[in-house]
Amino acid sequence: MNNNLDYGQHFLINNEVIKKMISYANILNNETILEIGGGNGILSEKIAPLCKNLDIIEIDENLKIYLDNIEKRFTNAKVYYNNALNISFKNYKKIITSLPYNILEPFLKKCVHDNVEFILMLIGDKYALSLKNFYKDENNTYTQLLTHAFYNIEILDFVPKQDFNPPPRTGSYIVKLIKRSEKEYCFSTFILKELFSQEDKKIKNALMEALIRFNTFQNAVLTKKQAKAIIEQMNIDDSILDTHMSNLSNEKITQLYKAIITYENQ
Repeated sequence: MNNNLDYGQHFLINNEVIKKMISYANILNNETILEIGGGNGILSEKIAPLCKNLDIIEIDENLKIYLDNIEKRFTNAKVYYNNALNISFKNYKKIITSLPYNILEPFLKKCVHDNVEFILMLIGDKYALSLKNFYKDENNTYTQLLTHAFYNIEILDFVPKQDFNPPPRTGSYIVKLIKRSEKEYCFSTFILKELFSQEDKKIKNALMEALIRFNTFQNAVLTKKQAKAIIEQMNIDDSILDTHMSNLSNEKITQLYKAIITYENQ
């Protein structure tokens, strides 16, 4: 099999890992599953018999020889040759994927925007370890905070690089993300969620709206004047307040998050 490394293709070859992923996915027979990165179909052929419909997105048409076979064997499976970032996820509640790290951030933003409730991913250790060490890290990243703002996270299993063909530079982890319910939000995660949801606004305006909405969420009332006073109390640098969330460096987003946590813990 010729792997296209331009697409970050490292095919899973360990059947025990595949069995674990299927088990962790908890697939129901009335579900429509979106699999991103069908590859050689080794995971697709395990998913298809368990669900109502399986839609497979694959960017590399050179893999058609393998995925054509999946469509022939399973009438509920349909393959689409496209970049996953170009399609809507709104019809899918559950996604199973093995993603290259370089599209992780836009993928997660799309999942949040389209209200995907369950994501099971096989992902490089850099992202997984950033999630695992979230409460220990001195520095935060946009992707790390975005994930924590919207999803409950389970780091399930380490998968060594030898379980892929060709082996990647590092090992991977199986990670499960489940959308937070409203009752699971505390102050800091609620504020982060609102800031990420209002990226079209400067942070000072999005933060004011976030504080007001949190109080409404708590069945309380907060005026704009009171919200502005809280922001002043947070002592956030103007260079942060006057920009948009998506334009913050990791250093600045760490400062913002620490200011939110400090206020929460007062």
